[in-house]
Amino acid sequence: MRILGPPGKLECLMLSPPTSLTFKNRGTMTIYVCFFIFCHIVLIFLVYPYTPWEMDLTELCLALLCLLFMTLTNWTQPGYVKNEVDFFDLVKTIENTQLCPDCETIRTARSRHCAVCHRCVERFDHHCPWINNCIGVRNHNYFLAYVTLQLLVLIMAVIMCIWAFVYFPLHDTLFPWSDVTFLDSPYMFYLPVSLVLLTCSLFIVPLALLISVQWGNFCQGKTTMERFGRAQASNETHYEEVQEKLMVSGIKQDRRLYSSLTVNEYNRLV
Repeated sequence: MRILGPPGKLECLMLSPPTSLTFKNRGTMTIYVCFFIFCHIVLIFLVYPYTPWEMDLTELCLALLCLLFMTLTNWTQPGYVKNEVDFFDLVKTIENTQLCPDCETIRTARSRHCAVCHRCVERFDHHCPWINNCIGVRNHNYFLAYVTLQLLVLIMAVIMCIWAFVYFPLHDTLFPWSDVTFLDSPYMFYLPVSLVLLTCSLFIVPLALLISVQWGNFCQGKTTMERFGRAQASNETHYEEVQEKLMVSGIKQDRRLYSSLTVNEYNRLV
């Protein structure tokens, strides 16, 4: 099993855990944007002619808004934690566990160090390779709007492709304005439209799961790290262990045991 080594040729696709230090890479975002453009070229020239103009206009507006919010999410600085004090002075006055030696700054309560950007981000949610940026306090709202619009674009594309499949056989030619014979072949329609339909269908379910997590974070005022990170899991495990000890011993006034509880855990037990 390979543990450490140089990045693979398809490292940008994030198909496997990184085997070495990772850095920001525009490869994944470039692949996504190119395929996004390809899909809409297929939709505009092969699908739009067979669907109602209201549907075409709706899908096009959603796609443009999706690109807008993707750009905003990518260009907006996610909220890097800055330090204007000499780091050696901080080491002398602040506990070491509250400092980030890589960024040479103070860790806030909700900041996390990104292993890809190699910066501490305030209210860090995760690093998204598809937009080549961290999701933090300053661009989380843009990201939420982007993934929601992207899901709507995928759903619209699937509906329109199916609609075009139904109405395409009713037309005599694929490109009435062209004299090139091979362009009138049904394969020139079915192959690219099928590719768009298949790809969009595959991404709908994982994107819907991502959106459900992100909207859950939004409603609870938390980040993905805070809801599903190791710290949250360790807190729940600690609470269950303490509760089990109390049930076994039958002693609820043990100060030494209660001294290890947080205020919320104490209230849950008593």
